Amino acid sequence: MMATKSSSGSGTLTQSTTATTTVTDDELSSRPMNVDDDDDDMPDNDENERDVFQDEVDDETTSTTTAHANNDFPAEMSPPWSPSGSWWKDMLHFVGPGWFVSIAYVDPGNYQADIQAGATSRYNLLFVVWWTSILSIYVQILCVRLAYYGKCNLAEAQARHAACLGPTLGKWFRYLNWFLAEFSTVITDLPEVIGIGIACHIFFGWPYYVGVILSLLTTMTFLATLSLGMRVLEGTVFLFVAVMSVALFVEMSLVQPPAGEILHGWWRGFESIQSSDIFAITGVVGAVVMPHNLYLHTAACQSRPVAHPRHVPQAVQWSSWEPVVPILVSFAVNLAIVAISAEKVFGEPHAELVGLTDFCNYFSKLPFGCALWAVALLAAGQSSAITTTYTGQYVMDGFLQMNLPLRWRAIITRLIAIAPCIIVSVAFPNQLNQLVNIVNSSLSFLLPFAFTPLVKYNCSPEIMGGSLQHASTGFEKIVLYIFAISVWAINTVALSVQGGGFFGDLRARLMEGNDGDNDNFMAEDDTINGTISSEDDGDRYLMGGLFNYGSSSNATTITYMIILALEVTIQVFYAAWNWYVLFTPITALSQQVPQSEEQANENDEEGLGSEISHFSIDDETEDIVTCGGEDNDNDEDQPVNMANPNEGELA
Repeated sequence: MMATKSSSGSGTLTQSTTATTTVTDDELSSRPMNVDDDDDDMPDNDENERDVFQDEVDDETTSTTTAHANNDFPAEMSPPWSPSGSWWKDMLHFVGPGWFVSIAYVDPGNYQADIQAGATSRYNLLFVVWWTSILSIYVQILCVRLAYYGKCNLAEAQARHAACLGPTLGKWFRYLNWFLAEFSTVITDLPEVIGIGIACHIFFGWPYYVGVILSLLTTMTFLATLSLGMRVLEGTVFLFVAVMSVALFVEMSLVQPPAGEILHGWWRGFESIQSSDIFAITGVVGAVVMPHNLYLHTAACQSRPVAHPRHVPQAVQWSSWEPVVPILVSFAVNLAIVAISAEKVFGEPHAELVGLTDFCNYFSKLPFGCALWAVALLAAGQSSAITTTYTGQYVMDGFLQMNLPLRWRAIITRLIAIAPCIIVSVAFPNQLNQLVNIVNSSLSFLLPFAFTPLVKYNCSPEIMGGSLQHASTGFEKIVLYIFAISVWAINTVALSVQGGGFFGDLRARLMEGNDGDNDNFMAEDDTINGTISSEDDGDRYLMGGLFNYGSSSNATTITYMIILALEVTIQVFYAAWNWYVLFTPITALSQQVPQSEEQANENDEEGLGSEISHFSIDDETEDIVTCGGEDNDNDEDQPVNMANPNEGELA
């Protein structure tokens, strides 16, 4: 049976699914046949169809889509998978997305957070890096579940959730969520391309902005390999991870860090935590568990479609184990940078201001010290730029349904991401370290806007195929909700407490009457030569060092009130958004979102009902078709529709 839904109008996706199953005579007689008049090549009699279905069951195989049968599926997607009978073949089939998303754990933003951790606290924050990495494995498992059981990526699920608010409010809520996701992706790209610029500066002496602009060409070149298949791009990213790992492990071996201190900070570093470490901790959290990575992994899993629903649990199992090794490797890379920073930067004057731009100056006497650092930066920056561009495509497609060819979406998302980076590298070449610190802490603040929905949807049967079996319930649901609330609460505290780097430091700065100066932030060019002379350590807290308020009491009071009002507004919005997403029931999603009468009749005739596999929006009618949907009683007889968001077709 083939069911095809198509409608005109920009933004509407055309989909086609092929269902195969074992049926009885009664089931077959009640099944709508040949609903698409154009599909004359499909079997149109009971005997032929039943024979096809029964043969497949006897062989313990399942059908794939018609495109797969003709080897006509998109290049960036693997053929629909069925168990091969060999565990290592099945395991290797799912290897790839984990390495793809592991880049988010070893990008230049992570390097900056690791440098800060080692420079300010030696090995004490290593436990934060470790436990954040371990918890991120669970986060990636949630991404896998949503992709396979929910049959959609995170952006599509959020757009679906917004539909509960109605046509008007839901539309604006969808746009708001898109902006937050797009913004987090854009600022994530800032450290990545700056890392490329710094590497080019070390190698060739070029200004930072030259390397930033060059990254546009190199990233588009690598993305062009998608025409050769997704595995080629995944292999490229794996190669970059290998290069940066070798470079940093060699460098760490030259530094020879003490194993005892490493183990102490790894397991008992929390015993030495101080309030001044809050900003560094939020930087680590934001750099390790990046919001864009949740969109990326739910989308990357769609490159491994499954041929039949009965094999989905096995696919989820393989895909859940697959990111473990890449994440553990990324922890080792982060440990190496913390160790180098702890041994070479800790205790130096103004160590808290050291970052990507001047890190290698502290170990330049090591053999190939700066060259190895530049290689690691280049590999990390380039691979990260690839993944952020790839993520931007899915964010744009999931929320806005811009049905554009892959190459154009790649170009648009890359230009959107790189424009702010060029501006920053030209306007603030001497403040890049501090700006990357701001980005890391901002990503920690933005994390709940992606993580809270991920938790909600994993706990919602309406999203997870309409089945309690697939949704997280009971104790696991309680743990996930506590997890989500904790992430929000930590960022809420960091936003307002002194030492968090944001409003708490701004208010403290005002209350001190601006006794310090701003030379630390504005003279970062001196740190490259290791000659900073300012005595004001307060400027390590970024927002407190960005402004000079003057000495006017009235101006200070007005500024204080403005900052306080802005802080309260952001905190109220932050709490309200997370509360709504986490605790508002989404039972309305178990029913098909209202469509026009013509579309509803068309779906009824085709037997689609509410089982539409891919989220889409009709720009003319504002009708919303959701991904996932309820499981029917004969769920085992339904195909797994792993949608291809790049081409608007099923795999």
